[in-house]
Amino acid sequence: MIVPMKKVSLIIMGDKKEETLKKLRKFGMVHIEITEGSGERLNELKEQISLLESAVFIVGNKKSTEEKEITVTEALSVAKEISFLTEEKKECQAEQIALNSELERLKDWGDLEPASIKALAEKGVDISIYELPKAEYEALGESVKTVRLVENKSSIKCLLVKSEPENEIITSLNSYKLELPKISTEEMRQKISELGEKIKSIDEKILSYGSYANTLKNAIKACEKEIEFEVYATGMADEELSDENKSASIAYFKGYVETENLDKLKETAKSNSWGLLVEDPTEEDDVPTKLKNNKFVSLIYPLTDFLGAVPGYFEYDISGWFLAFILIFFGIIFGDGGYGLFICAVAAIPIIKSLVTKKKVSPTFLLVGLFGLSTVLWGTLTCTWFGLSPEHIPGWLQDLSIPVISNVYEDRIWHPFWTQGEVGLTTAQNLQIFCFSLAYSVNNSSYKRCNQKQKVT
Repeated sequence: MIVPMKKVSLIIMGDKKEETLKKLRKFGMVHIEITEGSGERLNELKEQISLLESAVFIVGNKKSTEEKEITVTEALSVAKEISFLTEEKKECQAEQIALNSELERLKDWGDLEPASIKALAEKGVDISIYELPKAEYEALGESVKTVRLVENKSSIKCLLVKSEPENEIITSLNSYKLELPKISTEEMRQKISELGEKIKSIDEKILSYGSYANTLKNAIKACEKEIEFEVYATGMADEELSDENKSASIAYFKGYVETENLDKLKETAKSNSWGLLVEDPTEEDDVPTKLKNNKFVSLIYPLTDFLGAVPGYFEYDISGWFLAFILIFFGIIFGDGGYGLFICAVAAIPIIKSLVTKKKVSPTFLLVGLFGLSTVLWGTLTCTWFGLSPEHIPGWLQDLSIPVISNVYEDRIWHPFWTQGEVGLTTAQNLQIFCFSLAYSVNNSSYKRCNQKQKVT
């Protein structure tokens, strides 16, 4: 069933927002209708969540056998350190890529030592390195001093000695000039190796924070609660009241409370001098839906939550009907008792594990177990086991099946009593009629109950 709600409006003094919210949080029974807030503290909390989520994503795949518990403040410090290390790693990787690209550019020139060329220039010998087409090189003439290094089919690598004043021919060859690196190629390789070691060290540090993964997730939840609190505190409507002698500020907001808890809220409001207005919710209100069913029907909640099939406040709760018929249809769809036993075995493993460790059994596993039992039941009624033909199934299992829908009698013709033996139905047709009748009864029952709900509302 859907728990009845009342719409409430609370009026408080403007300087007691946080105090009121803390008391309501302790009361824990009011759904406040405030969705937007503002302020520096709210932005700060959002940034903290972003930082923590980034840290959880980074260390999420780092397995650690030991889990450590720390405070939210310490968790934020850990997240900042992880963020800093990650940025440092990215910078190292970017520098590695740049150095590797530079080495790739210079690979045909062997080992270069820019410092030596600079030292020669300081002594008056200005040398530059060129790669010229053969035609350009042969056209240089005797006025340009060169030292041939390497020659291939299309070009010549050479050293060119500049003179004073600079020759116009040399100036025209600037497009063929090799741009020297800032450091030698040997220093580049050494730097790449050092960066690799640094990246390895950073990875080890990040790995050491894997033990804080759960604490970081808990810190995110704590910050989300603080955000919720801050949204409520800053999102309240304010009014200034004043007369000739004094002025005062009040704040007010709307929310919803379960009808059964309304008296408690009235007592709390009276003891704290809050203004309280109670109304019945209308269809225009965004009323939260709270379902209250017995433990068995509640097993369907994981599936309805996954499907997003939670009914609205003014709709009808079909949880019980949905559970009953999803079990039936699941059993019919799978249809084989052998598969049902396999599903039961899969569900039994986590259930037994939870019982042994004295932990709460997840409703999801219980629901899967029910699906398995439903399949076993249908397989028993129709005598369907592991896809075997009826003659290979033990006699006692055949005896448990219902003849009119059992595979044991699939070749038999069934004559309804009102046909006086003139018309017969096969087992397959019996199954079709059964499934159609079941589906019709479900739709008809749901339709009637929805109509009843609309009349009541």
